[in-house]
Amino acid sequence: MSKFKLFSIIVLVFIASYSFAQWTFVGGVTGAGTNPSISVIDPNLMFIGGGPSGVPAVFKSTNGGVTFTPVGVSGITLEFYAIWAVDANIIYAGDGGAAGGAGGNAKVWKTTNGGTNWTNILTTGGTAGFINGIIFSRTKPNFGFIQSDPPTGASGTYWIQKTNDNGANWILQSPPSVGTSWSSGQNSLFIIDSLFYGFGAAYMAATTNNPKSVITSNGGATWYNAPLTGAPYASNIAFPSTVVFNTNKINGIAGSSNIGNTVARTTNGGVSWFSQTIPSTLTGASMQAKYVPNSNTVFIVVSTTTAAQSFKSTDNGATWTTLTWPAGVFNCTHMELVYSAGSAYVYAACGDGSVCKLVQTVTGVNEPQTSVPDNYRLEQNFPNPFNPTTTINYSIPKASFVTLKVYDALGSEVMTVVNEEQSAKNYSYNLDFSRMASGVYYYTINAGGFTATKKLTLVK
Repeated sequence: MSKFKLFSIIVLVFIASYSFAQWTFVGGVTGAGTNPSISVIDPNLMFIGGGPSGVPAVFKSTNGGVTFTPVGVSGITLEFYAIWAVDANIIYAGDGGAAGGAGGNAKVWKTTNGGTNWTNILTTGGTAGFINGIIFSRTKPNFGFIQSDPPTGASGTYWIQKTNDNGANWILQSPPSVGTSWSSGQNSLFIIDSLFYGFGAAYMAATTNNPKSVITSNGGATWYNAPLTGAPYASNIAFPSTVVFNTNKINGIAGSSNIGNTVARTTNGGVSWFSQTIPSTLTGASMQAKYVPNSNTVFIVVSTTTAAQSFKSTDNGATWTTLTWPAGVFNCTHMELVYSAGSAYVYAACGDGSVCKLVQTVTGVNEPQTSVPDNYRLEQNFPNPFNPTTTINYSIPKASFVTLKVYDALGSEVMTVVNEEQSAKNYSYNLDFSRMASGVYYYTINAGGFTATKKLTLVK
């Protein structure tokens, strides 16, 4: 790419002058196609997946994106639209079903030896849909899911494969259609844990309606959706390009491929979204966003085919500050980050193969604890009474299978908060009762033979 030649002389000076305080152009690849995806393992190790129509391509960097080398893709005949690398050897990639992402019988591929061999592990079947995204939780990496549009057409059920054991096994889930002719957005997936995850969806026709979020808070037993107010269609189709959540499962940010100076924001777990102003001066821009795990800090990049801007919020999107973006780089299609040693390492892949990097010190991160509790304990929720959110804390002194459930006054289960094997430590969960009626509820924990129940009161 000509951009690499233009930047090759000044990039080191540019990086040094900013000392990674703002975004910098670091390098890129040739042959990633127009919709590349990026997967970041640590501050230095990452992969890019994509390719021109009908030509799969994967690239690897071990030096923070400065240089990339091709990864073997023998036996694969279609370009990729999603990628997730667990480590340097285990990589998942999803194709578009047909050249150009035309869809139908899309495949998920896996390598366990860094690309020497690939195996087709999952297939959607059908005649429509392609692999929109592959994602694992940053805080609980055993949990992940893969998503495709409905294989039977835009009005059918979505295709999801979920894993609870780091990809050893996959479970098919079929969220109901949002409505006639609705499809989902590439890389609009998010996941916090085995219970809370989802993606964005859009209506495939010119309209002024908003795209929507599609969310489960109980591991896929039920799904709910709401318009992404603040990320409108304008006068043409605009896919939800990003949906992200704070680890607390309450605060979230979303954007589409046609935003202006607003984004969608939620403070109730995606039950409803409202318009939040950002300092962008672009129109018709596509947005990418990522939260720093266990913090209130979120980064966004908005870009068109001729310009790009970036912003940062440390209060879940209520206020924003501007970050410097390198000139001449735009059309960013995917963004990922990792948190390491007090800093967020954020990488963005763009449609011409460029890769940009941001390193920011992040404060207020709720670091995982190292001390081990001495007893099982279930604390009283706080606040109590509450409206509509409250926090439940409990302690596990040794590895146990834990269930934490909420029941109404008649004893009917209304919410599953936890249903998984957990290690020894203190836990804290924020619960959202926006969709519940006022009244008295009870929450019960079962773990390692320990059982306890406490009462909570919702007052609206």
